[in-house]
Amino acid sequence: MRENRIVSEERLARLEVNVAHLQSDVAEIKADVREIRADLAEFKQDVPKEFGSVRQELAEFKQDVAKEFGSVRVSIEQVRTSVEQVRTSLEQFNGTLRTMIVQSKLWMVGTVVTFLLSVATLVLRALKLF
Repeated sequence: MRENRIVSEERLARLEVNVAHLQSDVAEIKADVREIRADLAEFKQDVPKEFGSVRQELAEFKQDVAKEFGSVRVSIEQVRTSVEQVRTSLEQFNGTLRTMIVQSKLWMVGTVVTFLLSVATLVLRALKLF
């Protein structure tokens, strides 16, 4: 019986040591859980702030993009206006050039006719027909 008592006391001592280790582990786990809860609470506060700043940055980016597209549209419209002005100028130049070509042809025809009449007059005078 004495042996049983010694064995029981040894077991009890081992159980007490194991329980002490378990209590220590549970205390550490509780401390870790408190730390994680604090971190989680801080995270929950930081997330809306960060998302708010991201939303603000996106809104500003959207405004900047809209502004840039607006200036691009204005530039495109200015280019269209310039192209239209160039087209109008080219059409006017084309009309003027055609008029000048027609006038030059008429002048050349008039010059040739005058030359031919002068030559005919000289020939006729030389032949004494005129």
